[in-house]
Amino acid sequence: MTLHLPFERNDIATKWPFTHASAWAEKLKSAAASLTEKKQDASDDALSAELVVKDHSQTKSYPIDVVPDGMGDAKILQLDSLHTKDLIFFDKKLENTAFIESAITYIDGENKILLYRGYPIEQLAKSSTYLETAYLLRDGELPDEEEYAVYKKRVLENMKVDPDMLNILKSYPPGTPPMLLINIMLSSMGAFYRDFGTRNTEEGRDNITTNLVAKTPAIVAAAIRASRQKTPEDLKNL
Repeated sequence: MTLHLPFERNDIATKWPFTHASAWAEKLKSAAASLTEKKQDASDDALSAELVVKDHSQTKSYPIDVVPDGMGDAKILQLDSLHTKDLIFFDKKLENTAFIESAITYIDGENKILLYRGYPIEQLAKSSTYLETAYLLRDGELPDEEEYAVYKKRVLENMKVDPDMLNILKSYPPGTPPMLLINIMLSSMGAFYRDFGTRNTEEGRDNITTNLVAKTPAIVAAAIRASRQKTPEDLKNL
């Protein structure tokens, strides 16, 4: 099976037509700087809120820290600042609950906004390659020509997938959804490539992420092919 990956730059990508200094990106930088200042400044100007809970016998007030979200528009109530076990908050579908801070991704589903490191996903999808985007997610900036060449070489050296790992696909019935197969394969990488290091060190994390970027396209292609087979006999040809 020959796998063609979008490694080569085209004329558009080389010219870097990204608007990282666009309104969205500038707004993101401004909000991040503002948030940093608020965290460092414990003055009376800091945003705050108060939660008042009333029942039949008493009224209790709880101060809550407030910070802007990644774009500086919405206000986030930091419930972990309550320091109380008296209250339990229930948000069944997590529709209005943020549970992690990210320096990589900004998501606003209601307004159809997805940013990676400040770049709109539409720009990356149109003008960036698979490897350029992976490098951006990892390092925070798009690679220059030299950085791209070094990164591409490392990825190409780690593309081959262990045959025993591919045999996992043969144990599932034909027609298994490809996303399920991909999840299974990616989860099993920790067992097949334990020598790539530990995520507790910078070198280990770099090796793990590079190995993941290198093997994912082949895993996706194999999973899709396995899913399309109609009989167990067809799976022998993966």
